[in-house]
Amino acid sequence: MGIKNAILVTLGVFTLNLGAHATCTCSCTNGQVQAQCSNPADSKPACAADLCSPAPGAAAGAGAAATTAAKSTDQSAATPVNANGELDAKAMVENRQGMLAYSQGNYAEALHLFESSGELNNVSSQIKLGQMYSKGVGTDKDEAKAVAWFRKAADQGNAEAQNALANRYHSGQGIAKNDGEAATWYKKAADQGNANAQSNLAYLYQTGRGVTKNLATAVSWYKKAAEQGDVTAQIALANKYHNGQGTEKDDAQAFSWYRKAADQGDADAAYALGYMYQNGYGVGKDMGESRNWYGKAAEKGHADAIAALKTLGH
Repeated sequence: MGIKNAILVTLGVFTLNLGAHATCTCSCTNGQVQAQCSNPADSKPACAADLCSPAPGAAAGAGAAATTAAKSTDQSAATPVNANGELDAKAMVENRQGMLAYSQGNYAEALHLFESSGELNNVSSQIKLGQMYSKGVGTDKDEAKAVAWFRKAADQGNAEAQNALANRYHSGQGIAKNDGEAATWYKKAADQGNANAQSNLAYLYQTGRGVTKNLATAVSWYKKAAEQGDVTAQIALANKYHNGQGTEKDDAQAFSWYRKAADQGDADAAYALGYMYQNGYGVGKDMGESRNWYGKAAEKGHADAIAALKTLGH
């Protein structure tokens, strides 16, 4: 293969050489972009078309010469072609191998592959490592390590990791409890449209933890999450409409959001619908529908629904 201990990795339509030493370089010679490989068998890479472009502000004649000098063909100073791309590809392959090992129940091997990939900044591997250390899968449970891996992915802007890191600041798992930090990370994820983070941030505004209590802001964030189908947010939003907290009282809206949550199988929402039908809140009073929804909640062991059915003589 021309390079000792090299690893050939084929990904779809392209092949990368992930050896420890670069085999190809790009250079500018006599105004022409050229690719050179130490091993004639290696495929030459695609070089940047502007490699020979004059430096900004330089005279046309001097610019080409300066660029050529700065991007010398001297092998001792040459920069590896696509070095970062090769590392990214290696990390991606290890992530896929880790996922396969994980799916087969080979958790120790998966952990090893994810750690190698995660150290190369593969976000998916970093999140998986956070989850594995948090649950003690393939390794001893270690919340501090879980936090460290979630943070690596969160620092790269991943919303799922940002929400996970915020959860740990909120609960004090693996790190000192700090609702202010939790709010900061929830906000980063919520701004990216993460429904869990939006619902969690709404809760902090509802309770005044880590932020100044603001029910109107809580309603705003609950609504964003509810519109994405988050059941917890749908119920919380319905409660706010029913009680007139942070928004005008609107039982029709409350009924609508309870129904959306109940249609996803939530027992609390089903009980709420039974209550709304029983009392005619936001909908015409209908004892048959009331019993129906209380029954759905009771089937899931909802204590208040069971008691309501007994009261109604069912």
